Amino acid sequence: MDSLKDQAAIVGIGETVYNRDSGRSELSMAVEAAKIAIADAGLEPRDVDGIVKFTADSTPQGELAACLGIPYLRYYGELGPLGGAACGLVIQAAMAVSRGLANNVVIYRSVNGRSGARYGSGV
Repeated sequence: MDSLKDQAAIVGIGETVYNRDSGRSELSMAVEAAKIAIADAGLEPRDVDGIVKFTADSTPQGELAACLGIPYLRYYGELGPLGGAACGLVIQAAMAVSRGLANNVVIYRSVNGRSGARYGSGV
């Protein structure tokens, strides 16, 4: 396999306000953070053609794409609950870009642990 060096780059970052009781859905937070990241990269949502996420995230890629107004996804993926999932998602997105599967990929994780579901609290 060829090196990913100089084949892809992280060019935009977005996040929402961190607080204990947002009163918001994980989808609305994912949309806000993705819009900020896309703008930070100097892109428009229509420029995004790939999305990857953490498997346990409650926001499906297609739903996020629809809310952002992304007309067509060429690539989507996810990675399971592993300790290095965040790094794995970056590698997965870089591989998609370097192999021509997508031009611009959004990676996201949205957690609403206080006003939403909490880990370790049961179903």
